Amino acid sequence: IDSLVTELRKLLPHISFEVGHGQLPEKQLETVTLGFAHHKFDVFVTTTIIESGIDIPNANTIIVNRADIFGLAQLYQLRGRVGRSNRRAYAYLIIPSKLHEEARKRLETLTEYESLGSGYQIAMRDMELRGAGTLLGTKQSGIINTIGFNYYNRLLEQAIKNLQEEKPQILREEEAREQFLHLQIDMDHYFPDDYISNEKERLEIYRKLLRFKKASDFTTLENELVDRFGEIPEKAKNTLTYYKLRMLAKIANVRSTEITNGNIILEFNSKNLPKREKLKELINLFEYPISFNTTRNLGITFQISKESNHNKQKQIEICLEILDFFIEN
Repeated sequence: IDSLVTELRKLLPHISFEVGHGQLPEKQLETVTLGFAHHKFDVFVTTTIIESGIDIPNANTIIVNRADIFGLAQLYQLRGRVGRSNRRAYAYLIIPSKLHEEARKRLETLTEYESLGSGYQIAMRDMELRGAGTLLGTKQSGIINTIGFNYYNRLLEQAIKNLQEEKPQILREEEAREQFLHLQIDMDHYFPDDYISNEKERLEIYRKLLRFKKASDFTTLENELVDRFGEIPEKAKNTLTYYKLRMLAKIANVRSTEITNGNIILEFNSKNLPKREKLKELINLFEYPISFNTTRNLGITFQISKESNHNKQKQIEICLEILDFFIEN
């Protein structure tokens, strides 16, 4: 650092420089820091010690050399050392021409989250890049960047649930298959790029749809989409319908749902079969021919009329009505 300052003084003889780092005697470091705060010199050349909460409102520019070797949290803290008053601030990050992939991702995160209050998003992104480590162990890095943070949370939730239920083993393969939810509809369902252009926004909406627990959540999201992106196109409406069917099927303990060739086919989880009284009421309530299949699990097929065969929306409305029946009863 001393050789760097010597070179800077040669290049800029009219600018005053001082050095600060953790190996300086405590009094000397305090003196030089206070001197910079009172503008007794122009440029403070320092190590990452500057990130430790030093607040100098008059400093409005920071230059970070070799920003690619710093951690994301470090860069966020260093960037925050300037702009601490009403003066416009500047942070310059100097990087080499060739960047490591992880370094590039760290720097992209900083440019993406630059608004006030973005510290939480940056911390989450930092954890995704470095790994969250082991919850009950000593390792500080893990494989969360490989499996994804949301999936990691689901695995953790299931593991805790197993322990609470005195089942400290991983779900058996048969149990995992039994819990798998299958939903098949012959229609295009996704958010088009020309409707929601930002990929991260699209992914966040998909995640939100997976977390919905009640029908009113979909109404709220529809209003939000119209407000943010305009009128909802058909494929996006199909997406909302798809996830609504998925949510209702899950609540009704329906293992598989298919809407195809004019038929609606429901298959129930063998551990959560509907009561016989419900099935009798179902036959009396719906006018469509109904057949049952008990080869493996309980399968119910609703044969929709030929007029509805070409009206996919009509079939979906009937399916929603059937799922509502099983939930309400």
